[in-house]
Amino acid sequence: MPERAGFWRRAAAFVLDGLIVGLALQCVAVIAFPLSNARIQASSGIEHISCRKLPAPPPGIPIPIDFGANFATDCRWSILGFNTAHTITVGRSTREGSTTKTLSVTVLADDQGLPIRGLSLDLLFVPLFVLMRLLFDGQRGSPGRRLCGIRVLKPSGTEFDPPPRAALYVRYLVFALPSVPVWLSSIYGGLFPGFALLEGPFVPIVIGSSALSGVAIIWALIAIIRGRDAFYDVAAATVVRRTVP
Repeated sequence: MPERAGFWRRAAAFVLDGLIVGLALQCVAVIAFPLSNARIQASSGIEHISCRKLPAPPPGIPIPIDFGANFATDCRWSILGFNTAHTITVGRSTREGSTTKTLSVTVLADDQGLPIRGLSLDLLFVPLFVLMRLLFDGQRGSPGRRLCGIRVLKPSGTEFDPPPRAALYVRYLVFALPSVPVWLSSIYGGLFPGFALLEGPFVPIVIGSSALSGVAIIWALIAIIRGRDAFYDVAAATVVRRTVP
């Protein structure tokens, strides 16, 4: 019977697969960033980040009068000297006793530093990550899993078989479901840059969806560290096992 894959092997496989997806998005951004006037960006993967403080928020960001913004930061992402992303962060930092509270909004910016409407390719990270593993886990496993010697399997009595496609659909649907609200709010924030997500009915939605994603991640991590199956493996009746001693 193959041994259960430990936390560190699974974490290493996750990081390797994430780097593959992130670098693929960055390669697209290297070409698309200048051609789209920065409307197509990507900041995932391995990159150089250069940030500087701005004396005042740039024009074009609708800041509520009563928000009281007290800082603005201009950041550029690049890989091998090619720009892949440019963002501006505007926010408010307040100190209450020994606690510092920070509330900020990050928007995409063009080469001149003016905010623009656009969607970051980073929004494709989770869908592409899930798609890659969905396609490979029905065979020998994703590149990261292969390098780390682990694989998703389906128990069948005392044997372990490759998971059927239906089980993988269930596994990754449950895996991705907690992140959907955060993903949708990020899309809205890209299409309508500004402070809309920090006002009115959007506040409890953003806070609630972020909390849901955080609970799901912690729940899965605790199960894996304790040598148990994560909630998405339980839902799909799958297991993650080592392929080598």
